[in-house]
Amino acid sequence: MAKYPIGFWNYPSVTTTPVSEVARWDNCGITCNQTPTFSYAHHDPALMTAFLDEMHKYDMKAFVYINDLNFHNFKEDPESFRAVYERAYADFGHHPATLGFFIGDEPLQPKEFAACIRAYQIMREVSPELTPLLNFNPYWLGIETDFLGGQRFEDWLDNFIDASGCPLICYDCYWQMNPEEEGTNSYFLDLNKYTAAGKRKGVKVWNTLLSVGHFRYRVPSEDDLRWQLSTTVASGCDGILWFYYYGNNNGNNYRGAPIDELGEESETYTRMRRVQKLFHRRYGEMITRLNHGKTWHFQKAYGDYPTYMCYDIPRLRKMESAHGIPGIVSTFYDENGEQYLCLCNNSPFESGLFSFIFDPGVTSCTRYWDNGREIDFKAYHHDAVYQEHSSFTKIGVYLAPGQMEIFKVGYDK
Repeated sequence: MAKYPIGFWNYPSVTTTPVSEVARWDNCGITCNQTPTFSYAHHDPALMTAFLDEMHKYDMKAFVYINDLNFHNFKEDPESFRAVYERAYADFGHHPATLGFFIGDEPLQPKEFAACIRAYQIMREVSPELTPLLNFNPYWLGIETDFLGGQRFEDWLDNFIDASGCPLICYDCYWQMNPEEEGTNSYFLDLNKYTAAGKRKGVKVWNTLLSVGHFRYRVPSEDDLRWQLSTTVASGCDGILWFYYYGNNNGNNYRGAPIDELGEESETYTRMRRVQKLFHRRYGEMITRLNHGKTWHFQKAYGDYPTYMCYDIPRLRKMESAHGIPGIVSTFYDENGEQYLCLCNNSPFESGLFSFIFDPGVTSCTRYWDNGREIDFKAYHHDAVYQEHSSFTKIGVYLAPGQMEIFKVGYDK
């Protein structure tokens, strides 16, 4: 059974992380993860193999984290990446748990981009069956002149994908956990730009979300975690990583990591486990079978997403938020071209009633639960809304902060 990929940034080494931790990752809903860090100069390859064996036991895919492969090591001589990678691939690349190898984090300078592109090219040549992982910075207004030589961000990203041949792009954004709503706008602008590039170039897109308080970012509540996960999925991302899981940074104001400074499960771990386990149970497998179509915002739009307008989706006259709370509606399609509607409460703070207002003539309304279990919403809509009128049909549900649900609506042709 396919699983929606969820992992985290994994900074401790293979010598300081017990293999038994994999069971705790699984218990938290982690399905595709970075391994602990490894260095050929300091670690026995058998330690990494033991982690891969344990991850495979839990049906968990791995991005192998080898410090020797970091792009910073190859800025002056990108070709020297080949020998290091061929060794790593021979040692770990054929393991059934291995999805790919980690290249590095947040390149910004021309030499760094060049080293990353060459690393991708070599990886794709040596191991075309694997998916390398490189993490980009978030988009910000002005990045074009700050670091991209004046090139449009969209053009730069398209060119990077073309030159590297990368099958997946990943980026991080944490501004959404700042007190000001401007951070919410920046968060969706990033989602919008990166997922649009994924569609243009036919590559996967992953988003790195925040699970630890620091700087001015709040410690995420359960509602915050649910909202970040749901909005990422509803916007068409193919996987997520969390920053971060192990609270081993005792400097500054880092606090509230899922595993705290004492090595114990914090309130964030409990919240994350509940959010992720429920997501996997309800939609995690189903969403991997669906292809994202388009996303609209309603009541209030962020990040240059379009506001839903009358009949943007055929027969769907409008989206309604009874309590003035922002919402998201997205189309998804299965392999047969059947359309599904994903509805999401776009507030991390408030619950409310959200409704589809269709033209009359709705013949069926299916609500999906527990990975494809179909519920006849017309017949069973306890504590929800289904109303047929002469001029419209209303389909509504109360959603908690960040809650998403999936529907399929049939109507007279």
